[in-house]
Amino acid sequence: MDSNSLDKSSSFHTDIQWFKSALANTALINQLKEIKLIIFDVDGTLTDAKIQVNLDGEGGRTFSVQDGYAFRPAMAAGFTLVLMSGKDNPTTLLRGSKLGIPPELCLAGIHTKPTAIRRLQQKRSFTPVQTLIVGDDYYDAVVKQEGLALFACPADAPFYYQAYADIVLPRTGGHQAARLMLDLLLYINNQHFSQALITKALGTCEI
Repeated sequence: MDSNSLDKSSSFHTDIQWFKSALANTALINQLKEIKLIIFDVDGTLTDAKIQVNLDGEGGRTFSVQDGYAFRPAMAAGFTLVLMSGKDNPTTLLRGSKLGIPPELCLAGIHTKPTAIRRLQQKRSFTPVQTLIVGDDYYDAVVKQEGLALFACPADAPFYYQAYADIVLPRTGGHQAARLMLDLLLYINNQHFSQALITKALGTCEI
């Protein structure tokens, strides 16, 4: 059977329509082309917000392999990626190390993200225009509120943060929200590892 005759999943249609809508938003794409520093919240963004809890306290988290697959190509393309979590959980550093993110850019136990981001921008010579934060809650939204970054959030962020965000991703935290953000950034810079396949897929769907 021709694979083109197979029914596509509902996520296929949602994702591709979101991607095409983003590309059609010239003002947004111009902003995204300035991005060099990408800060990912961990709980609820790179995970589904669930944490294992036992008698010894908080345990591990579950991360998406598909999210992680885009991290190294993004860094190879020149983006600086940061993991930043309010929770002081050792899995942030462990996950970061698996993705090739330097330990100094895997920041756990950060209770004032704007302060940490200002320090990072100054140290690495990035501006707010070059900075994007991807997160799902107050401490991520406040980064935008203080004028430090564009703000993107997953589809399961509280509605009032979705209303405030510059970008609402069509996937939920821990389920390829981060991947789609990196896919878009790599694609608009003509550096995606599947550039031709994305272009071909985009031609299959009207918005």
